[in-house]
Amino acid sequence: MSEAGATFAPGVVRVSGTVRAGHAVLEDSRGRRWVVEVPRTRRERMRGLRGRDELAPGRALLLLRTRSVQTAGMRFPISAVLLDAHGTVLHVLHVGAGRVTRPRRRVRHVLECPAGTDLRPGDRLSLEPVGPRRAGP
Repeated sequence: MSEAGATFAPGVVRVSGTVRAGHAVLEDSRGRRWVVEVPRTRRERMRGLRGRDELAPGRALLLLRTRSVQTAGMRFPISAVLLDAHGTVLHVLHVGAGRVTRPRRRVRHVLECPAGTDLRPGDRLSLEPVGPRRAGP
């Protein structure tokens, strides 16, 4: 399935321009589904998970076109899942509250998940948009 600037295929996410902001469903290579939020504005992106008490299992925040994260002002630790341009997990970092990760080579997107998430390097994620979609040209 294709949308302006992005191609979604089984087992692969290629985000060359835009994944529509809002919510989406990610499925990993072991068949588990993740309901993810995708920030709509710069303010939402900067706020991230701040102000929340927890992140429910199976939920995550997908930060497109980023190579690192910071957890200043957060009340709980997270697993930062670092993805390449094709949706392959490169690294999974445990990040405590008030920490900053360093940018890493080949990382194109970060999925912020509940701490202890069972995603591993080499897992692949596919992205399926949910909700209203813009009509194509």
